[in-house]
Amino acid sequence: MTRAIRSRVVFLGLAVFLSAMLFVLGGFIITNLASRVDAANERDTQKSEQISALLGDLHASQENAQRLYDQLLALGESPQGEAPDDVVTPIPEDGRDGRDGARGPGPTALEVLDGIRACFAAGTCTAPKGDKGDPGTNGTNGTNGGDGARGADSTVPGPAGAPGVGVATIACLEDGTWQFVMTDGTTRDVPGPCRFVLITEPTPDPAPETPEGDPTP
Repeated sequence: MTRAIRSRVVFLGLAVFLSAMLFVLGGFIITNLASRVDAANERDTQKSEQISALLGDLHASQENAQRLYDQLLALGESPQGEAPDDVVTPIPEDGRDGRDGARGPGPTALEVLDGIRACFAAGTCTAPKGDKGDPGTNGTNGTNGGDGARGADSTVPGPAGAPGVGVATIACLEDGTWQFVMTDGTTRDVPGPCRFVLITEPTPDPAPETPEGDPTP
């Protein structure tokens, strides 16, 4: 794999990894916002329940005041103020939804890095697998170990050996080769010589004797 291809693979892996981290971080932000909205809705529900309870107490107080007002009229008194039934109790209504706020800024590089660290710390993120490294150099040979302790002698006799092969006869061939005939029927020829050929040279004839007094030729 060339360096350019390896750099491209590393770049693509980093891009995929950062995209996954942004996706995880975006999901975390959306989940956090959803939980906040749920909490706000729960607070609104609690406030509505409190307002309903207060309205119930207000109606009970108004009925009690009306009874007291009627008792004063029955006694011939002229109470000051309006009759409680004539007082209109304001009923609160839900207001209109406000306008959507401006979109907030995206996460900074430091926030993304913190999110990635938190993701790895929680064990929910895994980095892409890197390229296979170059083969390492061979290590040095280790030292030879010491001789082991001598083993104990076997107490079980070994199997019987095969019958041996001996020499049955020895012959001397015409060409001087030794021929050994073995007990298993095979023959083995060994270069000799196994015999010596005696070559005698002819004796030269003696020179004829020269008679005395004759000149020698």
